[in-house]
Amino acid sequence: MPCVSDPGSLLVDFCLKNEIEFDVLPGANAILTAYASSGFENTSFTFFGFLPHKGTNRSDMLDKVMNSETLSILYESPHRLIKLIEEINTIDTTREIFITKELTKKYQKRYKGNVSDILEKLKETMIRGEWVVIIKNIDTINRGIITENDLLELKIPSKQKAKMLAKLTGNNVKDIYNNLIG
Repeated sequence: MPCVSDPGSLLVDFCLKNEIEFDVLPGANAILTAYASSGFENTSFTFFGFLPHKGTNRSDMLDKVMNSETLSILYESPHRLIKLIEEINTIDTTREIFITKELTKKYQKRYKGNVSDILEKLKETMIRGEWVVIIKNIDTINRGIITENDLLELKIPSKQKAKMLAKLTGNNVKDIYNNLIG
């Protein structure tokens, strides 16, 4: 399947435009092989290919990946894999991921677990070859729920923060305020 994150689509397009006969034969590809190997029960996923290398394009795309309501599947090169896993870990240390490389080959590797555990395992792993990364979709049940920690992390005046925390917890505004400034 030479059109998945490869330039095969240029050849297919050329053949179509020039009325050249061709066939596409189904075969193994890393996306579906990794998906079938992941053990995730989701029946839908979004393939993002390779993320942009840096800048706001990368952070915007990673934000989209991390907030997806379907499984997210990415490709990643060996020299950027640790960076990607660290970025995911910064966003959500408990997110479940599955990573694999060298599918159907002698040195095939698979890891599944929360992102912080996978990051530790990768530090002891020879990171060669192209990797497929599958990121569990966002938990839509808890989406939109604000916690005390969310409020504590806000960079707003203590008085406003105390009022918000009081509404959330039912505790006394003055006591919360004194704890915040003390």
